Amino acid sequence: MRPEAKPTVLHKLHDTLRTTRHRHCAREPIAPAPLEDMDPPAVLTAEETAAWRYAIEHAPKDWLKCIDRALLALWVKTEARYRRAEAAQAELNANEPLPDLVHNPSNVLVQSPYIGIMTPTTEIMI
Repeated sequence: MRPEAKPTVLHKLHDTLRTTRHRHCAREPIAPAPLEDMDPPAVLTAEETAAWRYAIEHAPKDWLKCIDRALLALWVKTEARYRRAEAAQAELNANEPLPDLVHNPSNVLVQSPYIGIMTPTTEIMI
């Protein structure tokens, strides 16, 4: 069974595009409208809008397309959630001998709820 063909954009990014071997790529669909030409969604906060602009500015040119808009919005919202949880955890850890742990109502040490926020958001971002 033949493996899935690598998209032309990845060949260009990795500098492996060979016109003699990749003639079939001319028939490959091209996503229109680079995302950098679009404004960020209005639902984003100021912090999320800054993260959006940073991602657009630092992504490879013409890499993100308009179809990636919702995915990028989800990513910047998740990054903002992670940063808020990280800041709250740092505040808790400031004067604690056992960082990342808190006492529950029974006075037993348990993992901080902020760690419980940071872990899945990291997985989503990856």
